[in-house]
Amino acid sequence: MKGTAHFVSWKESVTPEQLARAKADWSALWARIPGFIATCWGPILSPNETGYTDCIVTIASGPEVFDAFANHPDHVPLESMILPMIEKAQFVYIET
Repeated sequence: MKGTAHFVSWKESVTPEQLARAKADWSALWARIPGFIATCWGPILSPNETGYTDCIVTIASGPEVFDAFANHPDHVPLESMILPMIEKAQFVYIET
């Protein structure tokens, strides 16, 4: 299976309540988007010096899925809430 992975790390300043709301909103949305294969969200367990505490990884069937998702009407309000909390986002094309 080929896929495109999207990694998002959260700022240290994000509160547990903000993370919980973002996770709940994302969990309600991702399965409704055609082409999304899987998503996982959780604390970063490996030692790191970045200060990132949590990460979300979403895998789609290809980069075009994320392109379409960027303009999806349900994504726009979620993005406006989440963007101030994001420290880093990265798209990586992978083949598994």
